[in-house]
Amino acid sequence: MTFVVEYEDGKEPSVNTGTEILGGKLLSVGFNDYRDEQLTQDEVSALNHAINFNDLKETCEDFEVNYDEVVAKL
Repeated sequence: MTFVVEYEDGKEPSVNTGTEILGGKLLSVGFNDYRDEQLTQDEVSALNHAINFNDLKETCEDFEVNYDEVVAKL
Protein backbone atom coordinates (compact mmCIF):
# COMPACT_ATOMS: atom_id res chain seq x y z
CA MET A 1 0.00 0.00 0.00
CA THR A 2 1.27 3.47 -0.84
CA PHE A 3 0.29 6.80 0.71
CA VAL A 4 1.23 10.17 -0.71
CA VAL A 5 0.92 13.00 1.80
CA GLU A 6 1.64 16.63 1.03
CA TYR A 7 3.01 18.93 3.71
CA GLU A 8 3.60 22.66 3.60
CA ASP A 9 7.27 23.37 2.93
CA GLY A 10 9.22 23.37 6.16
CA LYS A 11 6.46 21.59 8.10
CA GLU A 12 7.33 18.01 7.13
CA PRO A 13 7.41 15.62 10.11
CA SER A 14 10.62 13.99 11.27
CA VAL A 15 10.63 10.38 10.03
CA ASN A 16 13.11 7.54 9.73
CA THR A 17 13.14 3.87 8.83
CA GLY A 18 11.00 2.02 11.33
CA THR A 19 8.66 4.92 12.14
CA GLU A 20 5.25 3.38 12.85
CA ILE A 21 2.37 4.78 10.82
CA LEU A 22 -1.23 3.52 11.13
CA GLY A 23 -0.08 0.13 12.39
CA GLY A 24 2.61 -0.30 9.74
CA LYS A 25 6.32 0.39 9.63
CA LEU A 26 7.90 3.00 7.36
CA LEU A 27 10.33 1.40 4.91
CA SER A 28 11.11 4.17 2.44
CA VAL A 29 10.81 7.94 2.24
CA GLY A 30 11.09 10.20 -0.79
CA PHE A 31 11.31 13.94 -0.38
CA ASN A 32 10.31 14.99 -3.86
CA ASP A 33 7.18 15.72 -5.82
CA TYR A 34 6.55 12.55 -7.82
CA ARG A 35 4.45 14.56 -10.27
CA ASP A 36 7.57 16.42 -11.44
CA GLU A 37 8.80 13.15 -12.95
CA GLN A 38 5.57 12.34 -14.82
CA LEU A 39 4.68 13.45 -18.31
CA THR A 40 2.25 16.33 -18.67
CA GLN A 41 -0.87 15.78 -20.77
CA ASP A 42 0.69 17.86 -23.57
CA GLU A 43 3.84 15.70 -23.47
CA VAL A 44 1.71 12.55 -23.66
CA SER A 45 -0.17 14.01 -26.64
CA ALA A 46 3.12 14.79 -28.40
CA LEU A 47 4.31 11.21 -27.88
CA ASN A 48 1.00 9.77 -29.05
CA HIS A 49 1.26 11.75 -32.28
CA ALA A 50 4.89 10.77 -32.86
CA ILE A 51 4.65 7.05 -32.11
CA ASN A 52 3.94 4.55 -34.85
CA PHE A 53 1.65 2.28 -32.85
CA ASN A 54 2.00 -0.62 -35.30
CA ASP A 55 5.76 -0.60 -34.69
CA LEU A 56 5.17 -0.29 -30.96
CA LYS A 57 2.87 -3.32 -30.97
CA GLU A 58 5.48 -5.42 -32.79
CA THR A 59 8.22 -4.23 -30.45
CA CYS A 60 6.10 -5.09 -27.41
CA GLU A 61 5.64 -8.59 -28.80
CA ASP A 62 9.41 -8.89 -29.37
CA PHE A 63 10.12 -7.87 -25.77
CA GLU A 64 7.17 -9.90 -24.43
CA VAL A 65 5.49 -6.94 -22.76
CA ASN A 66 1.79 -6.13 -22.80
CA TYR A 67 1.06 -3.56 -25.52
CA ASP A 68 -2.20 -2.37 -23.90
CA GLU A 69 -0.47 -1.78 -20.56
CA VAL A 70 2.32 0.21 -22.23
CA VAL A 71 -0.19 2.39 -24.12
CA ALA A 72 -2.28 2.92 -20.96
CA LYS A 73 0.81 4.30 -19.20
CA LEU A 74 1.13 6.97 -21.88
